[in-house]
Amino acid sequence: MPGLSCLSALLALGCRPEKPTVEAPDPDVSTVEVPADDTADAGWTRPDGPPVMRVDGAPFFVIGYFEHEVYTRPEEYDADYAAYRSQGVNTVIHWGSNWGSGTEYNVMAADQALANGLKYISEIHHFAITEAEDYALEDLDRLVDALWDHEALIAWYLFDEPGVLAVAPERLREAYARVQARDRGAEDLPQLVVFSGHNEVDYFAAEPPRNHDVCMVDVYPVSEGSEEFSGPLHRVSTWTRFQRDLIIEHGDEKPQLNVTQACGVDGWSGFRLPTYDEQRYLAFGPVVVGARGVLWWDWGDTGSADYVRARGAYRRSTTGPVATQLAALSAAILSNEDRVSVSSNRSVDSTGNAIEDITWLVGSDDDAVYLIAVNNTPKPLEGITFTLEGAPLGGSAGAEPRPVTVLYEALLDDEAYAFSSRELTLQPGSGDAWTLTDDFDAPYDVNLYRISR
Repeated sequence: MPGLSCLSALLALGCRPEKPTVEAPDPDVSTVEVPADDTADAGWTRPDGPPVMRVDGAPFFVIGYFEHEVYTRPEEYDADYAAYRSQGVNTVIHWGSNWGSGTEYNVMAADQALANGLKYISEIHHFAITEAEDYALEDLDRLVDALWDHEALIAWYLFDEPGVLAVAPERLREAYARVQARDRGAEDLPQLVVFSGHNEVDYFAAEPPRNHDVCMVDVYPVSEGSEEFSGPLHRVSTWTRFQRDLIIEHGDEKPQLNVTQACGVDGWSGFRLPTYDEQRYLAFGPVVVGARGVLWWDWGDTGSADYVRARGAYRRSTTGPVATQLAALSAAILSNEDRVSVSSNRSVDSTGNAIEDITWLVGSDDDAVYLIAVNNTPKPLEGITFTLEGAPLGGSAGAEPRPVTVLYEALLDDEAYAFSSRELTLQPGSGDAWTLTDDFDAPYDVNLYRISR
């Protein structure tokens, strides 16, 4: 591996340092494990928490869109990517980008992602992995050779739903090993696979050696013709937890990302576009139970001009505002704050949907503690009480009540991403504990609490 000065110079030139050989390293070695970091709080070391992706050695919370199209002109990519940064998005993942087309368009997309301050994930050759007629596994090489040292590239998107398409674990492993060997970077980029639940367990049970480094799950619970909140939205959380449990069961350290529904136009596969309030749950529900990134499955650019314009409008009014919230809270999410214990009077599963009525995540930064809580039920919940205790909050004995801000309570202006907030009170409880009582006013509601230190 090059020295630090050489590494910095290479990164400045927009390329990754090269391996001394092209032999694949031990596939059991994780390339995405996040080490504990010292924080500004003396005496506290951040715990590992759920594994996350890393970029240039730092934890990276992925917020992005799937790009379906293989454009032929840079300005076509730029038209999409230029809007992303203002929406809090940091990544574009290219699906269908190399299904028989040349690699020049992948490079073009990566170039435009870099020009717009975005990271890029490229799908590997789908037909080569499925052994379609006239394609072979060697066809993976062209794309890896073209992109391996691109500054925007942070991962390979190895395959989508192998269980659905009858790609056996052995074949996926074979493709994984070939990409790993062909990627000449000093450290291999992680390889992502989307699982939809079809024979998913088989792919984890087949390891080691590895067949993927980062796992994703796609659940689209909002169906065409359905009323708001009438679909089984809780499944995005239960399937995320199931996948996280699989990772733990097999003793591995793999990040988990959620593929979030943003499809449903013109009857696309029987789905409808989720509303803004549904979309908040679809994004935050999985994060609370362990997902460390959100990638929206978009519906592409094919169709009439009105259809294409609708996609941009939906991003501005619905997914974009949610993405800005995730971006603002990503540092707190990645903090893995473990010094604050939380309990609730609704830590039960009253619906039989295999998830508690209320789930939550605690994060912190230098200024505040954050409680991200979601309602996993198809009904409003009143009088939910949280009991919180821990050093970052200080003791409550003899203390005065403290203000709590509920962030991003309502979207006021989808052009400026202006939100309302409201104030609550953190009350002293027994011992050093504090209590917070609030309502979840809608089914699958999301409440984002900020408690100043």
